Amino acid sequence: MSGKDFITLLLCLYGYDRDIDVKLYRGEYNCYGYDIYAKNKDGDEYINDGCEGLTFYIKDIICYMEHRGVSPYDGILDTHYSLNVKDFLNEDTRNRLLKQYDNLNK
Repeated sequence: MSGKDFITLLLCLYGYDRDIDVKLYRGEYNCYGYDIYAKNKDGDEYINDGCEGLTFYIKDIICYMEHRGVSPYDGILDTHYSLNVKDFLNEDTRNRLLKQYDNLNK
């Protein structure tokens, strides 16, 4: 599992499972970092970029969610519980399930 996959799973765990975009990039002085964007069903956005290691982003996401009062599994959809990791990380599968969820809850 890559760092990108881990970040995607962590964001989904907190319900930030829409419009996920996680890119690994090389910054100044040859450091590596992630450019991260995701939003939840209410439109709240998590955005972060910088030349930090994976553990920095994990801690930052957890702190951001605690600050927002979001607990793990609070925002996760019932449809996500039955997915295996491969399907969970598949953007097409995730988006298809999100559309179904949104259509049922209109």
